[in-house]
Amino acid sequence: MPYKKILIYSTSAIWLAALLLLLWFSFNKRLVEFDPHGQLGQAILQPEFDQNFANLISTERNRRIFHIRAGGCQCNWIASRHINSVAALADQNNYINQTIELTNDSTLAKIIPSTPAVAVFDDNGRLAYFGPYAAGAWCSPGQGLVESFLKTGQHLQKQGASILTEVKGCYCASEPH
Repeated sequence: MPYKKILIYSTSAIWLAALLLLLWFSFNKRLVEFDPHGQLGQAILQPEFDQNFANLISTERNRRIFHIRAGGCQCNWIASRHINSVAALADQNNYINQTIELTNDSTLAKIIPSTPAVAVFDDNGRLAYFGPYAAGAWCSPGQGLVESFLKTGQHLQKQGASILTEVKGCYCASEPH
């Protein structure tokens, strides 16, 4: 009888260790840099970046949020609850939600390093935030980077837009390099 117990406990321990190892690898595989090649980091150094980016996005930008996605990106599915909660928050704060499918615009794909991404424009059509929805592998509601920009209304435009490039999470590269 003691031999059976030892065998059961040993098998259970090995199974649990293998499961934890698999989860750890899965978690780390999803954690990639939002701007892995520094293309956005370099682009934002140009003084006219905010305006050029805004012009590429849309001519109608006042109090809008643009949800930027690419087809075939598994992170769209992983982040879908969070993306939906951001869209609902935008509605509550009188923003207009729009979705941009990145594969349809190669010019934007050269600027936007990864998806899913989000761009928030203030009451005056100025870029307030651009970057990922969240950091971390799960992109869950409540872990967001963008929500504060939707709640505050007017943003600190004298300091320019907040553009996040050095974060890790579940993102898909928008253009192969």
